Amino acid sequence: TALDLLDYRPEGWLLEDELFAVLDAGEALFEAKFTTLDGAGRPNSTQAAIPNRPRKPLVQAFSRTSGPDASACSSCHNEPILGGAGDYTANVFTASGFANAVFDTTDPEFSNERGSNHLFGAGLLELLAREMTAELQTQRRDALLAARQAGAAAYMSEEREAAIPLEPDGPFIIASDPLDGSSNIGVNVSIGTIFSVLPTAGAGLVAGRAQHAAGFFVYGPQTTLLVTVGAGVASFRMDADGNFQMIDDNVRIPEQTGEFAINAGNQRYWLPPVQRYIADCVAGADGPRGRNFSQRYVGSLVAEAWRIFSRGGVFLYPADSRDGFADGRLRLVYEAAPMALLVEQAGGRATDGTRDILDITPTAVHQRVPLVFGSSEEVDEVASQHAAG
Repeated sequence: TALDLLDYRPEGWLLEDELFAVLDAGEALFEAKFTTLDGAGRPNSTQAAIPNRPRKPLVQAFSRTSGPDASACSSCHNEPILGGAGDYTANVFTASGFANAVFDTTDPEFSNERGSNHLFGAGLLELLAREMTAELQTQRRDALLAARQAGAAAYMSEEREAAIPLEPDGPFIIASDPLDGSSNIGVNVSIGTIFSVLPTAGAGLVAGRAQHAAGFFVYGPQTTLLVTVGAGVASFRMDADGNFQMIDDNVRIPEQTGEFAINAGNQRYWLPPVQRYIADCVAGADGPRGRNFSQRYVGSLVAEAWRIFSRGGVFLYPADSRDGFADGRLRLVYEAAPMALLVEQAGGRATDGTRDILDITPTAVHQRVPLVFGSSEEVDEVASQHAAG
């Protein structure tokens, strides 16, 4: 995950465009919360939204330790900005904890074209990036070095447009969704990392059945790992010393289930096969399925998957009638294919409604697909509904 923390973009908190320029240069990562003192010396949090920023929340806090109160910059898109001379502290959550630094805004480096002594002067941003992310940059280099030493030809990420080349003659490629479910960080829901090991031939554009290995981590009440190398699925739990202890060396998904997971808020957009399938489940024992179902939905793919591998179930993220959703939303290379390999190795099934996910050869590294996976009986039923039109 340290490889891609540098790529995250926050939403919902105030950040200047200059900071995003620094982020884009690969120097920092943050969701920010800005804290100053009001006239009575009480903490006063200032929050402002920047629209159209994908949510990738980590936390950074700025606090004024001396100098005047916060002021608003009328020329800065109506975004409140800490202003005036004085000392500010930056408290940055990095991969290994909080780091602190003090910035004196009387320093000439903090001036920019919007006037002097704004906390977001370009000089501060450069200083912040330089001072606060050294440890993260070190971890990033270490992770890339480890991948290179393992012989990987390249590292591909859902967060990156292009692969990072490593060993020219490496026999495999590592592909990863580095922080799946990241929009759930702020509400303390389990998130994780999905990974795949692909053959070098095809530059990552190979059918899922060609994967050498796949797996995912879940960061929740426990840190867990589910992995396959093409000969079954094993599960692990990380202990207090950071070592992974095996839970089960033969994980199997039950063929039959009484649970389904789908975002019911999108029901009005579902296509007829999905409408019919869910309606039959909701009808329960009095309906055509002849038994009762329960709905579960977390909104975190790895959390949904861990539950399904643990006790069965079916997960649906189908195509629907909304603009941009006709071909599904989950990425084939980084999410659907590695999950499908795990599912099939555990006795389940994964489909886009008409095709097995593992039989789809991507035409682009960020290609999106619908995804239905889990207990084979239920996935077969979804596929039957699609075949009926």
